[in-house]
Amino acid sequence: MKMYYLGAQPHWLGPDSPLPERVPVCVSRGRLEGRKTLPRASRRWMLDSKSYTVLSRNQDDGGYARWDISPHQYVRLVREYADQIGCLDTASSMDWMCEGPVRANTGFDISEHLRRTVISYWELRWLDADLQIFPVIQGDASLTVDHHLRCVDMYERAGVDLAALPLVGVGSVCRLPSTARIIALFAALQRRLGTDVRLHAFGVKTDALTAIAPGIYSADSHAWSKHGRDTVRRCPHSHSGVTWEANCPIGALEWYDRTLQEASGTTPATWARKVETYQRRGDNGLLFEDLYPAAIQPTVGDRIASSVRAFLPEGTEPALATMLDNFVTHPSINQGASPCPTTP
Repeated sequence: MKMYYLGAQPHWLGPDSPLPERVPVCVSRGRLEGRKTLPRASRRWMLDSKSYTVLSRNQDDGGYARWDISPHQYVRLVREYADQIGCLDTASSMDWMCEGPVRANTGFDISEHLRRTVISYWELRWLDADLQIFPVIQGDASLTVDHHLRCVDMYERAGVDLAALPLVGVGSVCRLPSTARIIALFAALQRRLGTDVRLHAFGVKTDALTAIAPGIYSADSHAWSKHGRDTVRRCPHSHSGVTWEANCPIGALEWYDRTLQEASGTTPATWARKVETYQRRGDNGLLFEDLYPAAIQPTVGDRIASSVRAFLPEGTEPALATMLDNFVTHPSINQGASPCPTTP
């Protein structure tokens, strides 16, 4: 693992940050939106798109959850943060998490979440190919790693060479209770994609991070704050300047250094043996479920619609969104069409 981003508040980005400059941070879009002034970064950082928060939030009208901003708006925000804050390494795409509670909140099945995740990356690339926005491999690994592998297939059939990109996220892992399942997922991805792909693990727990560290390029975590909020509560550090441990930079740095030390204990040889073990054993989840319905692959209609959205004036998007969604499923558009020509 080359980079580990500590989940942080926006004011920890700047020169007055209580963290040493050697610590890169991850800041959520939700923490930056609505601020009158943006900090000027003195360290490397990554932007989290806030996907889990958006798609798991209950709707006031009782309807299904959807993204709260358009691709146009998200690209504009990322560009603003890259220019005004500076030092931005990368930003996650507008992916669709696949955990069961999130799917219940959106009303879509796993296949549709995978389809929308791949289409989202297309749209963002259409709008600004120069922005360092990385794709996310999605799936529900609590059931089987095959969902994530299918998502890889979808990206490749769309002409996206994951191994050639600076970073590729692996989503829906932070709430997996089984370390063994997380190891199986990343072993399966390495077997499928090879060792050159730069995988990013979102919010993976410390035990799992220690096990998979040689197999990933980067990771991020806000777990230190959750631990402080749920377990420590009142800050025990006399010079921290805060009341609660969930906001304590001293506790955050101690947790960060301890996690890196533990992660360094797994050697590449140990990880290679884990991958070999997975290759021999394979995945035993959902042996008899049909994971590959024909509708799972994005179609030519999807690609046309995503291209149209990218070039529409921003104000027209809401009015045309339903029409475009209906358009991509029309039989006359997709009948006999081969899946996903190469992304421009």
